[in-house]
Amino acid sequence: MEKINKFEIQREKIAQATWSVIRREGLENASVRNVAQEANLSVGSLRHYFSTQSDLLIYSMELIQKKSDERIEVMRLFGKGPTTDDILEVLRQFLPLDEDRKLEMEVWLSFSSKALADEAIRAKCQELLENSYQMLRTMLELLIFLKEAREDLDIDVEVIRLYGLLEGISYHCIMLPDKITHEIIDRVLREQLQTLK
Repeated sequence: MEKINKFEIQREKIAQATWSVIRREGLENASVRNVAQEANLSVGSLRHYFSTQSDLLIYSMELIQKKSDERIEVMRLFGKGPTTDDILEVLRQFLPLDEDRKLEMEVWLSFSSKALADEAIRAKCQELLENSYQMLRTMLELLIFLKEAREDLDIDVEVIRLYGLLEGISYHCIMLPDKITHEIIDRVLREQLQTLK
């Protein structure tokens, strides 16, 4: 078991090295050689963990979702009957509001643009988006259950609207960091949740 954990820890370190290369040099330069150099490994050592560049990139994408899921899981909201403030905190986990999440979002945007021309990356993007949609669906269903949202809410429409809002805010946080403050984001999210009542 410990050997598996060490293997997985090393894979995460390599994926984070991949993120660093992507952020600094762009996705097109995230070659096995460049990532190995960033991770202080030989190419042969890196191939022990990822046999192909495609495997490395797909895992690097999956790690973005995993980190987000871990942050939400630590909050342990769904067992105690979350408040609207708790729901807002979950929504904030989708946004680049600190350095870690900013890095994740910049890398995600790189993968998203690559997905237009790469079938494997597009398929993984679609899978991860579906996971995010499901998380938002669960939250909206919870708001209805808590009577913090209308019972007749069209959840399919609201999931798309909410995810679109989060993606738009994320993009503007990256492109206009001085303009999109945490206070403005909180106000926008609170007002969006108010429209569900």
